[in-house]
Formats: sequence, C-alpha cells, structure tokens
Amino acid sequence: MELVKSAKSESLLVVAFCALSLFVLGKMINDELVRKRAADGSRAVVAKLSLTEKTVQRKLDREVLWDDMAVDELLYQKDAVRTSEQSRAKITFDDGTILELAENSLVVLDRSDDKLNVEFVKGSISAAGGGQAGHGIAIQTQNGKVELGDGAGGKGALNLTSGSAGLELTVLEGAAKVKTASGEAQIGKDEKGKLGAGGGLQKQKVTIKPELPMPASRFIAESKTIKVPFSWQLAADAVAGAKVRLQISQDTEFTKGVTGRLPAPGAKQIELEMAEGTYYWRAQIIDADGKALEQTEPRLFRVQKHSLAQLDAPAASDEISFFKDRPVVQFSWRTGSAEGGIERVEVSDNKDFSKPLVLKPTRGLAEKTGLMQKVREAKWDQFVPGKYFWRVVTRYEGTGAEAKNPIELMSETRTFSVAQLAKLPVPTLLEPKAGTSFGMQQDGAKIAFRWKRIAEAKSYRLTLASDEKFKNAIRTQTVTTPEWDTVLDQPGKLFWKVEAIADDQSSEATNGRVFQIVRAGGFKTLAPKKQETFSFLGKKPKIQFKWEAQTGAEKYEVQFSRNTAFKDVIFDDRVKVSDPKQREFAFETDEIPAGEVFWRVRALSPNGDVLALSETANFAMKESPVLAAPEKVNPAGAAVIPADPTPKVKFEWKTVAGAKAYQFELWKKESSGKLEKDWNKEIDAAFVEKKLDAGSYQWTVRSIDQAGRVGAASPARVLVVKFGDRLAAPKVLFPAANQKIEKPEPETIKLKWESVDGAKAYEVIVEKTGADGKTETVVREKTTDRSFVLPESTGSGSYSWKVVPVGIPPHLKDDPKLGVEKPGEAASGRFEVKWTSVLAAPSKVKIRLEADRVPAGGATK
Repeated sequence: MELVKSAKSESLLVVAFCALSLFVLGKMINDELVRKRAADGSRAVVAKLSLTEKTVQRKLDREVLWDDMAVDELLYQKDAVRTSEQSRAKITFDDGTILELAENSLVVLDRSDDKLNVEFVKGSISAAGGGQAGHGIAIQTQNGKVELGDGAGGKGALNLTSGSAGLELTVLEGAAKVKTASGEAQIGKDEKGKLGAGGGLQKQKVTIKPELPMPASRFIAESKTIKVPFSWQLAADAVAGAKVRLQISQDTEFTKGVTGRLPAPGAKQIELEMAEGTYYWRAQIIDADGKALEQTEPRLFRVQKHSLAQLDAPAASDEISFFKDRPVVQFSWRTGSAEGGIERVEVSDNKDFSKPLVLKPTRGLAEKTGLMQKVREAKWDQFVPGKYFWRVVTRYEGTGAEAKNPIELMSETRTFSVAQLAKLPVPTLLEPKAGTSFGMQQDGAKIAFRWKRIAEAKSYRLTLASDEKFKNAIRTQTVTTPEWDTVLDQPGKLFWKVEAIADDQSSEATNGRVFQIVRAGGFKTLAPKKQETFSFLGKKPKIQFKWEAQTGAEKYEVQFSRNTAFKDVIFDDRVKVSDPKQREFAFETDEIPAGEVFWRVRALSPNGDVLALSETANFAMKESPVLAAPEKVNPAGAAVIPADPTPKVKFEWKTVAGAKAYQFELWKKESSGKLEKDWNKEIDAAFVEKKLDAGSYQWTVRSIDQAGRVGAASPARVLVVKFGDRLAAPKVLFPAANQKIEKPEPETIKLKWESVDGAKAYEVIVEKTGADGKTETVVREKTTDRSFVLPESTGSGSYSWKVVPVGIPPHLKDDPKLGVEKPGEAASGRFEVKWTSVLAAPSKVKIRLEADRVPAGGATK
C-alpha cells in the first residue's frame, strides 16, 4: 500500500532540515573563523586551555556562537571562556600565570603592554601569577580592578567570587592591588575584601582557611558510602574559643540539602560518611547564637560509585579454536563505573599478570540506560595456542582529599584457552529446526537455511536428500555466506547437511537434520467463521473449533499464532481420532489470548508425520468496553443548600445497565481554591446520603461492571452548603496556600488574615499531620487580633489551620432575636515547616552516638 505524506508532515520535515542546516553552517563558519584567526595572526595567542572538566566553551570576539573546547586548545585576545554546571577549566598563560574557572563562570581574555588582562563577568575564579618570569595579571570587574604580581618577585595567588552583595576577594599568597572609584588599596596574604557596587572596599583578616578536601576532589566509593576527611586552619589570633561549623550542600549558594556539623571544641578536622553525589563544603566561625561571623569559600568535591566490570566474553574456561589463521579474540564487559574512570583489558599467560598484554577498549557496543551500564569491547588477533587469564582494570586519576592520588580497581579474573585444530571446525546448523513443517502453496514452499559462520571458511556446501543417509541427494549448493534461501516444491520429508570449505580443505559434514513440506489448504475449517469477533467481559469464553476430516489421519494438531506464517505458535493442542468414519472434528478451549489470532489444523499420520495442512482462518477476541458515565439526577448543578442545621444531602443518579456498583467521589474546595478529596466510596445502589459542613463541593460518579472495571466519570457537579446570616470567612494573608516555610534556625510563625466586619474575635485551630497520616490539634485559641503567633518550638512538619470569625453580621446588629454572637464561616489552609539546621535522624538509617565523634551515617546526599 502506498503511503501518502501529509502537507503538515512535509512542512515539519522542511523546518527541521532548515534548522539543522543553519546550525551546521553556523558551526562551520565559527570553526573557519578560529582557523583563519590562528593563520593570519590578526590576534595574538595569549594562553592555552590546560585542563577541562565537563563542558567548557569559547566564543569569538563579536560573535554569538559558543564552541566546545578540548584540552591544549589555544586561546586568543578577546576570547570569552565559560564553564557550565559542575564544570571547571584551567587556563595557562605564556608566562606561567594560571587562571582557574569554577562552575558557571565567565571571563574575557586580553593582553596589552606585556600585562595580562582579564574581564571577570560572573562566577568564581582563582589566579596565580607574577614572580621573576611573570608580569602579573589585571582582573577587571564591574566593581573595580584587581592587580596581582608585579614582575619583580611579586608572585601571588587569589580567589575572586561574585555574588548578590558584590565581589569577595581572598588573597592566598603575595598581595593584590585593588583600584575602585573610591581610591586604591592593597590586600595582603590571608586577607579578604568585599567590593561593593558603589566602589567601597571592606577589608578583614582571614582567620579560617580550608585545607581538605582540595577543590574538585574526587572520592571513589566501592560500597554505598565512603569516609571523607575535612580539615581547616584557624589563625593564631582567632577569637578565643571560636566555634567552628562545617556545612555541606548540593549547590554553591548553600540552599539545597544543607547539612551542618559542629566538631568538638578545638578540633581542626572531622571525618564523615558520604554517599554518592556532588557536594560543596565550607567551614564557618559562628557565635553563640549560631550566626556565621566568617566563612571559607565553597569547595567542590564528588563521591562517585564504582561498580566492578562484569565480564561477558570470553566466558569462563572458553576454548577458542582455529584451523590455520590465528583467531581474533574479542573481549566484552559491562561497566557501571563512575565518570572519569579509564578502563583497560589485561591478558596474561600466568595468573600473576607479571607481564600482561594491555588492550584499550575499541568501542562501546550498546548502552543500558536503566542500569547505567555500557557494553564495551577490545580485541587482539595474535594469540598462539595456550591458556590465558584476563581481567578489566579501571584507573582513576586525581582521587582522594588532595585530588592527586591515582587508584586502580580490578574485576574478577577469568581463564580461556586457544587451540589449533587439525581440520576445519564443523558448522552448527540453526534453521530450519529439526521437525519443522512448511506448507506448500502453488509456487512451492519458501525455505531459509541458516548456520553459524566458520572464521576461516571460504565457502560452504549444503546437501539436500530424501533419505537420512544422503544416498538419494536431490540438490547440492555451494555458497560463500552461512545462509541460503530457496523455494522447494517436493512434498514429504527432506534431510540437509552442511560442510565448511577452505582452499583444498573441507570440514566434516554436520549430522543430517530433517524437515518436511506438506500441501497447505488441503481441508476446510468450519468454525468459527473467518474474521469472526468474540466479545467478552472479565473471563474469556470457551470457543469451539471445527474442521473437516482428512483421510489417513490418526491425530489432528490445532495451532494458533499471531501471524499467517505460524513462525511463533502461541498455543497448540492435539485431538485423537477415535472413529475413522467421523466426517468432522471439534476442539474447545478458553486459553486463547485477546487480539487477532490465526489458526490451522495439521493432520498427522500414525508415526507423527504431517499429512496435510488445513486452510488458515482468523478470528478476534476483544474485551467489552468499560461502562458509560452515569447520568446525575440530584442535587441539581450549582445547587445551594442551607448549612444551619447541618444538612444530610442525598446524591442520586440513573442506573447503568450492566453495573454491579458505583464509585462515588466528593471533593471540597479549600479557602486557597484547591480541591481536596473529601469522600471516596463504592455504592451498591444508585444513590448515597452524607452530612456536609458549610463549604463548596464537587461530586462525580462512575459505574463498576461485573468484572470490577471502573468506567468513565460523569461530569463534575458543583454544590454549595452555605450559612445564611453568619459572618463570612476572612481572607488568609499568611501563610499562602501550601506555602513552604524553610529557614536555617527555628523562629516564630505569624498567621495573618484580613478583618471581617462585625467580628468580635477569631477562633484559631492548628493541626499537625504525622508521618502515619494521623492529625493532632496543637492550637485551639481565641484572639481579638488579626493574627496569631506560633512559637519557636513549632517543629518541622505538615500543618493545616483554620480561622473562624465570631460576632454579629452588621445587618443584624439591631435585631434583638437574630443579633447574637455566633461563629461564622471558616477560612482554612495548609503549610509546611522545615528548619534546615536542625538535624533529624534519617528515616532508614540507625544512628549511633559516641563521645566526641560524628554520628555513624554522617552527611549523606
């Protein structure tokens, strides 16, 4: 059947092609500009990219395209360089000055009058330069200029970070000169300065410095966690009895997953169990109230999970044989190792691997995203006969707290052997399988012969015969590939075998394998009718299959398949012939799967040979559709029901044929406008009654059929239960609906609402929902204010609250009968509370406390 593309599809293809073409053209132009710039010398080379991690990009001056960069690429004047999330880069200038970019950083490079110039746009950078060979580096920022090194022994190093409050500069070695709108100043070693947007400079001495882990350290964990050492230095003139707090977070701003630890007084190091993840750490000097007086710059470190390589092939004790040419042995394994691991295969003729043959992976064959595993391979073609040992070694560079200790991790060791054969190996037959039957149509039976390839075979000889000893050969075919397709029109049993041929040598022939060809469509199927459809609900019905008798048959085999070729038979059964004079036979079953199914019958002789095939028929098993939505009767849409006294509302709908029950659902609208499920019940009858408090509701109903399937939902209807002469609910101001209140330290929470005209007081009710779903009332009080303060002792958790005005509606204040104080309508809401610096035990980890030690389990992601 010809496929016709729609105009819309063609338009989408054209747009996609144009977009791809523009991208490729832009990339080519950008690459050409880089090449020409280097060739014509219009801009001088100022530096080289000496280290990259993850995504590092460069943009040409006055261009818009960013281009990914690799290690050792040259950088030119006016080049912009940037790093992405969790990426970093090291730039080395020709005089040895080094500039390092942390993640999400951006700089523009320049050189003039033998002075290195850098425009710092955003992020965090480190610079080290100057000394005898250097001429220093000037860093231009939005808040002023920072100069480091003067070419005469003025070697220095600094960190520069931009933030919402301006720039923070820390001098690690030497001195830095700072020029701002307010003047010029110098910051010395172990001093830091803050450069405000107005040009002001605030200097202070650094009294706490980070030691370990070094920036961008990696820790390779072979189990779920690994111990990570943290250490810092306190200046001699630090505040007496200074209290240090270690903080670990998942981002540089310390807003995600912040964990705090208070080491023992006077301690300068601590060791924590850390799970797999990317983290940032800093050390703080804090006062008695936990307020940070000073803190170190954030440092990145990673904990990466290593899974030992799983060896696939050669399998344990495999024998790899060859005839003349040495075999190509292919090694394959699966790896889930952490990013950055360098893998190699080691092969040796002794188990000690004293002089191993080292093979690098040639490629990744496939990737299993669900298991985070990649199938890898390596191969070698120079193996001589003998016994060998092999393993996979993964090497990690730059690991540990100091980020410079390489480690190697090894898989299990497997053995295999290589053997030379005196003759070519015998092929292994694949298809057709022994005993396969093929139905012969008018043009014959199409047969596909397949066998395994022999590495050194130049060709193969296939022989067909009508007897198992191959005395009556009917066809001999020589092919160069391990396959042959043909059409045969000779019914009955046939035998086949294959030999491998290399030059003047040939292998032994395989054992003969039998298949048979029978005439298809030799007798009719009677029931079910062709293309008949059977509908069912729940349990599948029993279906009776009937067919005509075939002369000479002792048994009939009924076969069912998803296709007319019956390549994969999904179900079959046999029927014995008890009376040879029977004119038709039947078979009954309820095991047929749903969907379209093809069936046929094979007539079998007394020794099991196929005499004939019936015609092929098809039918379908389809499950009945789910029930339609019930039609609602009462209450009417947008009905308003008085709330005083509390009404008992009767919900009614029309019965649905075939329904055994109904699923009734009721939602109540919160003051925030969000619908919350109030009731969910299975009902036998076509009505249900329920008492309802004041509020706005929606309800719907579904049918449930005899198989327990829930049908379509009826359109939701709105119902309002409303007080008549009562004060209206106040408008909630704080917290907003489902607001998350998240702070480092506990503090008071002020519930606020708008005043209601006529209210003399307000009743406040606050409930806390526990982990088990049960609620507990924590506050029930009255106030005359428009707010209520929850104390600092309010713990982290989920809360619901409501406020009810108490008073007299203004229009009833002069009515002696109705003008009495009573509760009005309630406003309600929900909110979450989380104090991030208050530690809580993990829900699935037991914590053991010991004197002067960190809790076992430590900081985890």
